[in-house]
Amino acid sequence: MKTLPLLVFYVVIVLVRHDVFPKDEITYLAYAANLLAGHYAPTGSEFLWCGPGYPLLLAPFVAVGAPLIWIKLLNAVLLWGAVLLFHRTLLLYESPRRAGWIALAFALYWPFFDQMPRVMTEVFTVFLVTASLHSACHLFRADSTSRARLFVTAFLLAYLALTKVLFGYVLLVVVAIGLVAWLVSRRDVHRRALFASGLALVLCLPYLVYTFSITGKAFCWATSGGMQLYWMATPHEEEKGDWINYLISAKNDPTEANPLIRRHGELFSEAFGFEDPTTNNYYVDEPWHEMVLRLDARQDAVFFDAALENIADHPGKFARNWSHNVQRMLIDAPYSYRESLPFWKFGVPNTLLILLILRGISRRRESPWTRPRELAPIAVFVATYLAGTSLVSAYPRQFYVVIPFFAWWATLRSCATAHNGDGKGGTAPGPAAGDHRHDSP
Repeated sequence: MKTLPLLVFYVVIVLVRHDVFPKDEITYLAYAANLLAGHYAPTGSEFLWCGPGYPLLLAPFVAVGAPLIWIKLLNAVLLWGAVLLFHRTLLLYESPRRAGWIALAFALYWPFFDQMPRVMTEVFTVFLVTASLHSACHLFRADSTSRARLFVTAFLLAYLALTKVLFGYVLLVVVAIGLVAWLVSRRDVHRRALFASGLALVLCLPYLVYTFSITGKAFCWATSGGMQLYWMATPHEEEKGDWINYLISAKNDPTEANPLIRRHGELFSEAFGFEDPTTNNYYVDEPWHEMVLRLDARQDAVFFDAALENIADHPGKFARNWSHNVQRMLIDAPYSYRESLPFWKFGVPNTLLILLILRGISRRRESPWTRPRELAPIAVFVATYLAGTSLVSAYPRQFYVVIPFFAWWATLRSCATAHNGDGKGGTAPGPAAGDHRHDSP
């Protein structure tokens, strides 16, 4: 498969659109600068809005003072690398010709291009998900456990969790499920899943020890979850569960005419220590990136407690917000206080993908013994992630980062080939082929 034209295409996309609205770019660049200074959270602050995975990637560019455009061009290389890894994964199951066409369709999945011109985590996350999928397929398909492959898979999963912190909670769930499944079945695939996810959590321990040292909270991955859950649990009919930038809205209209001030001003004043949510004197000379530095574990707890109270008092509205969340992940609608983007941008490709998945399910009638043994643990990982991300304010980018899994699953032609440990395909040798109970980890 000739992929160099794809890299050129991706570079052109970045060069043409690199001046789009920056969104959270300054946050990631600030964290990268903090890492170079020998710490992560701002000095004297508990502001942990995101994990350190992406800032670690940016740190070398920040260290040499690279122009912002070069950092954005890194996204073109990362997506190109994801395509290469996806193609290599498909070669474990498909003919080179078929694998090439499927990889090309994957490469042209245009929602990937949405964040490519920005210094954002999504393209890097797509790369990490694809790399993790590739490594996990090798790990679970092999006839014996390779310690090197186990470590590589665990490292990729750990870096994924440090980049998108929700995956840290996913790892914990997978460890629990893997332990129970292995104790019940003693199947080797469950043991490998348990070791890989458990080792990934161990690799994340230094970061978790650090977050505990500054917040006093165990297993604290970030201090942004409370506010996200708060917006997801909003009881107001006009609000659809998407994250709303209250501080910017309050700056633009600090009066009671602003519905956000009326509905949420008191809570935000409590969380941030403001005396009066309508005066906004605190915000006149204070930029957004300095204001959010005040966010800490205490404010996160204030929003989290308010969210739980809203969920208990308005469970029906929370259920509707959850349905809005699922819709936004797939079609980018609906939103609070603003219009949605055209359906073709996310709705069309995701609808086509769902139809492809349903077609694949209807055509496959494999028994559990001919189903790829790697499918179950990987599917549990992805399903846990989607379930978790649907419970906080979610967007298409929370869905399309796991598109590598769905594209891989939807296009598997013959699940019976997955038991052949040499990776060359063939006929499933029977139930025992998927059950290596005596391999050492």
